[in-house]
Amino acid sequence: MSLVVLLTMFVMLGASVWVFAELVSRQTRRRQRLNLRQWAKSRQMRVMDPEAVDFATALPPLAELEPKIISFIGGSTIVLAQVWTDDSKSPIPTAESGKSRWNILQTSLPADWPPCGLRPVAGKSSLIDRFALSSYPSLALDRRFMVFGSESRCASAMVASGVLSRLPPEVGLLLHHRHLILDFSARHYDEIEFSRMMELVGELLALLGPARR
Repeated sequence: MSLVVLLTMFVMLGASVWVFAELVSRQTRRRQRLNLRQWAKSRQMRVMDPEAVDFATALPPLAELEPKIISFIGGSTIVLAQVWTDDSKSPIPTAESGKSRWNILQTSLPADWPPCGLRPVAGKSSLIDRFALSSYPSLALDRRFMVFGSESRCASAMVASGVLSRLPPEVGLLLHHRHLILDFSARHYDEIEFSRMMELVGELLALLGPARR
């Protein structure tokens, strides 16, 4: 067997191994990334490099928490992101220490809402805990959620809107000026939950009007 033929066989073998490794990687480690990109593309959204995203501009309600963005999918009106926050940067003391990971959907509100939110009672931790909001137990008509707000009128208006009846028991809601955030950290960060959260936020926006002051 000539040296040329032998080298050609080794090159072919190496190429075959490389192709096999790429296919395995595509179906395992890279599978979720590819699925997210396909899902985002089908909805005119884009998976963005987390290092290139400015959290203060992209996620204004979380700016004071200085989040570290792990994953970011941006659209014209909706943002889906997975972030880490440092518990020590919370404006109020928390039982947790270290870092917390959050799955969030953020969209724009048609009117300004003073900060207020609904925290799942069953959740050990919630993104709403990281905001210095007052609790309003008398407004908690649904035992699944605790009601928080910077003032009672905005909290009352949020409850009166009917969003309590639409919100799943493990999903938190935060209204923060011109932004609405869904905290679905208790669920998977994948395209199935993205679709569910986008459908849910559409229902919530239909219920929320201008904040009552």
